[in-house]
Amino acid sequence: MVLLGVCAAITLAVVFTFAVVGKATANGFAEFQHGVRALWPGRSPRFSLSRAAERAIAVTVLAAEAATAVALLLTLIAPGAARPAFAAAAALLTVFVAAQAATLARGEKNAPCACFGRSATPVGPVTLARDAALLAVALLGLLAPPPDGSAMEIVAALAGFVLGLLVVAVEDIVALFSPGFARRD
Repeated sequence: MVLLGVCAAITLAVVFTFAVVGKATANGFAEFQHGVRALWPGRSPRFSLSRAAERAIAVTVLAAEAATAVALLLTLIAPGAARPAFAAAAALLTVFVAAQAATLARGEKNAPCACFGRSATPVGPVTLARDAALLAVALLGLLAPPPDGSAMEIVAALAGFVLGLLVVAVEDIVALFSPGFARRD
């Protein structure tokens, strides 16, 4: 169970790190801010967001993702950080899942995800499933005992790294096997 926690921490840290790096560029941040606007549930003038509010939300999410990635990495050397780090990851992912589910429930099919900065992929079943799976990983991490320094934790960390990379690439992997995928030679 300890190894599951290590694997979960690294998987989530990789995903949050890619999200932060993708949003940290000027274009990535602009796309993400547009995504905040598209995912915001209030479409009426009474509940709409100002540009300043969109920017504030985008900056807050970016900072929370960065802090969570660092906290998850710290769990490897400071086991006491595990519960708060996984709780922060679960809280962020709960918000992401709820926002995507609400967007899909409203019937919006072209709301940009911008989960990793610049992305042409709209919010859809794949992005929702990915974030729901990551939420499950965070919850499993909450249940796992903290790292104890065993040598097998290195293997679990490596597995978490590979899994994190696969999660980041899941939209591309799904596109490869979807009808209409055109090979570029």
